[in-house]
Amino acid sequence: SSPPPAPQNNSTGNTITDIKNNKTNEAATLRDLTGNILAALSDTVNNNLIAARYATCVTVTLLAGYGLSQTPLFFRYKTVRNIPASAFLRRRTLR
Repeated sequence: SSPPPAPQNNSTGNTITDIKNNKTNEAATLRDLTGNILAALSDTVNNNLIAARYATCVTVTLLAGYGLSQTPLFFRYKTVRNIPASAFLRRRTLR
């Protein structure tokens, strides 16, 4: 007995499979590469959602702490002589 005949491709070129096959034959564009990278990143974050949330919270907390520590509110001079003259440019005198 002979093998069954191969199925004929009656595709119109509009199915998802045809589009994917056509994409693999063409050179990858920057948009395709970016989409693939972002999809992979999204899948990684979704698979490790709890770790991603904790990492985000820790990062925001550390950056906020660092930002606040660099403000003049938390900076102390050891003596009056250490205060730069530019700090006195807009001073107001009391009468």
